[in-house]
Amino acid sequence: MTIALDIQFGGFSAAGGKEDNQDAFAVYRPDPEVVRFKGIGACVADGASSSANAQQASSTSVTDFLNDYYSTPDSWDVKRSAGKVLTSLNSWLYHHGKQASSHNNGLVTTFSCAVVHGSTAHFFHVGDSRVYLWSANSLEQVTRDHVHEGGGNTYLSRSLGMDSHIEVDYFQRDVQQGDIFLLTTDGVHAFVSRKNMVDAMNAVTSESSQAEIEAVCSTLVKQAIEAGSDGNGTCVILQVRQVPDESLQESGPQVSERQVPAVLSAGDSIDHYQINHIIESSISSITYQVVNKRNGRLYLLKAPAIGLQENRDYLECFAREQWVAERINHRNVISAVPQEDSRYNYHVFEWIDGVSLRQWIFDNPDAEVNQVRFIVEQIIHGLRALQRAGLTYRNLTPDNVIIVQGGGVKLVDLGTVIGRDIPALKEWPVIDSMDYQAPEAILKQEYGAQSDLFALGVVIYEMLVGSPPFPLERIQERGARSDSEWRYQSIRMYRSDIPLWLDLVLKKATAPNPDDRYQAFSELREDLYRPNEQLVRVHRGRSWLARDPVGFWRWSAVALAAVAIIEALALLLND
Repeated sequence: MTIALDIQFGGFSAAGGKEDNQDAFAVYRPDPEVVRFKGIGACVADGASSSANAQQASSTSVTDFLNDYYSTPDSWDVKRSAGKVLTSLNSWLYHHGKQASSHNNGLVTTFSCAVVHGSTAHFFHVGDSRVYLWSANSLEQVTRDHVHEGGGNTYLSRSLGMDSHIEVDYFQRDVQQGDIFLLTTDGVHAFVSRKNMVDAMNAVTSESSQAEIEAVCSTLVKQAIEAGSDGNGTCVILQVRQVPDESLQESGPQVSERQVPAVLSAGDSIDHYQINHIIESSISSITYQVVNKRNGRLYLLKAPAIGLQENRDYLECFAREQWVAERINHRNVISAVPQEDSRYNYHVFEWIDGVSLRQWIFDNPDAEVNQVRFIVEQIIHGLRALQRAGLTYRNLTPDNVIIVQGGGVKLVDLGTVIGRDIPALKEWPVIDSMDYQAPEAILKQEYGAQSDLFALGVVIYEMLVGSPPFPLERIQERGARSDSEWRYQSIRMYRSDIPLWLDLVLKKATAPNPDDRYQAFSELREDLYRPNEQLVRVHRGRSWLARDPVGFWRWSAVALAAVAIIEALALLLND
């Protein structure tokens, strides 16, 4: 049985000597599957007492942080997810605070947070609230206070909502079973002795209930009030009761240890799926059309090729396809059926009734620009869905785009997708064709949105003329040496009905240097619908050699040959 992260928690907050409680705290323990990718988070905040909106600032920060953090893509790691959320949260607090009628109505608050993910604790902190770690009978203050003193008073030097830019401290620690995290506001830790904190940690046992932990927190707050605290006091305790095993520490897809099934024939069954027929068999995988015997619906079942049972790189590639398809819920990206317990290693995807874009190109040799725009717009929607999840597709080709019967487009074959925590595989040759790979991908193994945009430009070009814009025979034979070997061939050489402005759009989309390409899919989409006068103006302002070096030298060679012929004829006539 797989071990999962288990944390018991409790918290307590009191107004103390004030009328209003301007502190806030929140703890969120989601479903186990979400815990696997995002962990368990707790945070405390203390609104600046000088502000009339202190309570709004503190409560908004803890609730919105957790809500937004758990809404970030599973492919983002903890640091990236929390960092993005805190930047956005700070901007909101600062902006709305500036709109207040009085300087004293700003939305300013301290913020301290602990997120336990796998066997690692991540801490995010700004202000003078604190996070302590109790481990191996030792109490450590993990955070440092952001304060300065002046005129006998202490002032916050950093807090959420104080400035348009925020610098948040980030720390991480390994987590052991039995560790306790103590989060407090200054109304507690400024008045409770270290001895009382240690006694409180010792009072929390592996058998303590949530109510008992809340009672310990309440005791610490009451001790602070008795010691002279006249402000709000908040205390939160997280006790780590179980640390997950290694297989659950990673947020990315996991290689399956299940058995690769033997090749199946029509009428055979695997679990509750019955094979209708084989769709495709390659060196890497076999795909089938199957019927789910439970609901009678058609699905696509994909299994690794039998000879790849021991190939860990391929199996990781295979695992990520399911992982991505389950998490990208978008009409232009193929979806997967959640995996069930089985002894066999396979994936089940939605059944798509349609043809590949490759077949569509073959069936539409003189495609109209409007037809192409309709398909491209949906491809862009799919690519942007991946991009929003922090992922790069890497394998956009006409074979991996399905034109759905009745309209619509689906991106398929997601095994090559990479992200911040899902690196490219070094061993397995997963890329379908060099024709669609950007120069930086081939030369430097650098992938990103710009490489996907390059591939899209190549696909658009091919949809209009049936072939890619670059002759890559020499590169395929001996490898590439520099991006200067990618020499764009004007689409007007093949289709005179394509206007110059559209040719320039495709040239810019497939520029060998990423800096010369469009910087966003939206920019490319906009230029596909209307002429970009600046592109045309720049193009016409360049010399013939700069506009078309191949054509220039071709016609130069013709002219020189003509001159040589004329001179030879002249010599013959003179003789």
